[in-house]
Amino acid sequence: MSGARNSYTAASESEVMPLTKLLFEPEPNPVHNRGVRSTQTLGCSMSVLTEYEKTVVHLLASRVLTREQVDAVIREATLVEYEYTGCGYFLTITHPCLPMARSVCNTPKLSGSADGIFSGFIIFIENGHLTIECHSWGDVDVPEWFRERNVQVAAI
Repeated sequence: MSGARNSYTAASESEVMPLTKLLFEPEPNPVHNRGVRSTQTLGCSMSVLTEYEKTVVHLLASRVLTREQVDAVIREATLVEYEYTGCGYFLTITHPCLPMARSVCNTPKLSGSADGIFSGFIIFIENGHLTIECHSWGDVDVPEWFRERNVQVAAI
């Protein structure tokens, strides 16, 4: 499974798949964006953002979005695309409250760390989408499994 990562969206209870099918069998019609990812269905309600990504959105997007908008995005956004780049990733989500105008959110400078790996973050907002860019900051590239770790975020 190296070089590819699955994305997941929530499903209703009537669409719940057995765990073995979910983990080992892709849906018949996967959606491929930029030839990298497929979409599968999870049988539960969960956020598309990890806990540290929620922190990143709060800290960076609050200069462009109201507190209510930030909270709504974190709670209700849907996944558009996830792309692992080899040295980090782009995670794009959408929500009706996101503006059409382009904004680059890079203040304060944020650093993430887990397992001795360091990253930086930038958010792009445009056309009703919010994209988190997580990029490497250090000698070691951000690995594909980075999102699964307990990443500590700090303003620097």
